[in-house]
Amino acid sequence: MALDGAGTFLLTMFAAQKTKRVAQRRSAPDSKPRVRGSTAWKSWAALAAASLIGGCARPSSEGGAHSPPAPTVDEDTQRGRDFMAALVSDSAEAAERDFDSRMRTALPYSALRASWHGLQKKYGAFSSWRLAKRDHLYDKDRLTLEVHFEQGLLDELLVFSANHEIVGLFFSAPRSPLAAAPTLSATQANQIEVSVGPLALRGTLVVPPSASGAPVPGVVFVAGSGPSDRDETVLGVQPSAI
Repeated sequence: MALDGAGTFLLTMFAAQKTKRVAQRRSAPDSKPRVRGSTAWKSWAALAAASLIGGCARPSSEGGAHSPPAPTVDEDTQRGRDFMAALVSDSAEAAERDFDSRMRTALPYSALRASWHGLQKKYGAFSSWRLAKRDHLYDKDRLTLEVHFEQGLLDELLVFSANHEIVGLFFSAPRSPLAAAPTLSATQANQIEVSVGPLALRGTLVVPPSASGAPVPGVVFVAGSGPSDRDETVLGVQPSAI
């Protein structure tokens, strides 16, 4: 039971008053009959009882039940929801509100609306969507959405900048993850860095074990098409993996 300051004060005063009256009765001559209680004593008792009842009615700050905080949604996820809500309501102009300047130039709302209508023409009317995965790559947050149509399922990738602007939008057919590529030994793959003026190009140099220092044909894989790693990993598929 928790007491506030008023309740503690009243209990202290009540105890002091009671002690004082007991001391007076012991020191006074026993010529008059003792009367139990008095108006003052009863007043103190009533005030103390009221304070106790009030203290019991208020929950203690220590160990009391607290309502859990409401779950929060991060800004990128909320903007992804807003984007999809505008897109499915055929409000492409509102959907591109969070595009950065380059996205607005590359994909104006008229082209975005035409692309969305083209997907529904191919896969049927839009049915539903859900957030399938969230990850972070090269300082970019990415949301992977499962978009369901009447006749098919597509994966949608939304890429966000550090300022929470949409800098990438990709639709692709979902694929089953490929079998893991064979692990290359340390003698087969080496991390390299090539200086080109003030820039440094990093890569992975893979040499077949049978080369033994002899010249062999070479192939250069250059990653591109938006934020990606050297294997161009998208939805578990690694088209450039060696």
